[in-house]
Amino acid sequence: MQKDRPLTFETKQQAREFVRTHTPKSLPVMGLYKNLSQVLDAQSGKWAAYKALASEPPLEGILPLRMDWYFPSIHNKTLSFSKSKNWKRSALGFQEPDEGVQVEIDQLDGFLVPGLVFSKKGERIGRGQGFYDQVLSQTKGLKVGVCYSYQVFEQLPVETHDINMDVLITDDEILWLKR
Repeated sequence: MQKDRPLTFETKQQAREFVRTHTPKSLPVMGLYKNLSQVLDAQSGKWAAYKALASEPPLEGILPLRMDWYFPSIHNKTLSFSKSKNWKRSALGFQEPDEGVQVEIDQLDGFLVPGLVFSKKGERIGRGQGFYDQVLSQTKGLKVGVCYSYQVFEQLPVETHDINMDVLITDDEILWLKR
């Protein structure tokens, strides 16, 4: 696939389906880890991360130990973030903290955000439930989209409630979109 292919989508579902059906057989995690480390080396404090689903870049082993990491869980259709040593599978299929120490959203300094599709403008399409958009609309913390380069397009169909990323990190590049 071309890095800057001029594909556009009429709907979010078309974008999700395209990426799901065009996933490369091997994914370049080393370039992504290098770029992610470069950005995180300049950060500190309390951050939100995620336990990766199969289609998302894994973060295990790359998160700096000097930072406090909190992970998402869903309660009453709302995303919250906790720190825990115990994990369980959520109703949506991802690993979430089991009875951990919760942090208020406004206390998080930044968020590593997964998604299915991103644009070079920082637009993001997730799995369609709006959990991250709800949380990210309530914070001034740095919003860092984490994905592979095949998931990045020039422009996406977005809605007014969609929240853009401040930084986009892929295996090929780091795009600082807001400072």
